[in-house]
Amino acid sequence: MLGLFRYEAYKTDKLKETLTQSIMLDQNEELSQEQMDKIKEKTDNLNSLNQQLVNTPSGLYAFVLSGILFAIAGAVCLGISFPILVSYTRIWFQIPMATKKLRVQQANFQKIIEEIEEIISQTAAQLAVQDTELNRFEPRKRIAQAANGADGRYCPKTKSILPKTKRRAFLPLCRRL
Repeated sequence: MLGLFRYEAYKTDKLKETLTQSIMLDQNEELSQEQMDKIKEKTDNLNSLNQQLVNTPSGLYAFVLSGILFAIAGAVCLGISFPILVSYTRIWFQIPMATKKLRVQQANFQKIIEEIEEIISQTAAQLAVQDTELNRFEPRKRIAQAANGADGRYCPKTKSILPKTKRRAFLPLCRRL
């Protein structure tokens, strides 16, 4: 159907070309009233050819079918291109925005980490100072023993912590000291 219409359109185009060429040749000379009437007749003939081409049944079918074909082709093209468009949208818009947001979060976390590291270093320095003071006053070994045997009693004579079971037997010795 579309081929038939294209054939008729081709014939009409050829007729139009010959008419326009003859009009151009006629315009080169001086125009008399008779020649003006001929040119007007030829332009009317061109207009009638256009109307005949459009009003033929094959022309109407061709316009309807071409409209349907363009709609189907557009739907197919959009169906193919839409997933690609979505992926490009993710690549060019969503991913850069997400990475920017993550970089901001990373910078915020880095500041927090630096603050925590500063607190840790200050605490470590204070711990070192306290540790040196502690070593100055009493040996560490005794404090560790006292901490390990906190349920026992420290005897200065034996310089040890008495276990619970032996505590009653040695208690009088430790009291005398």
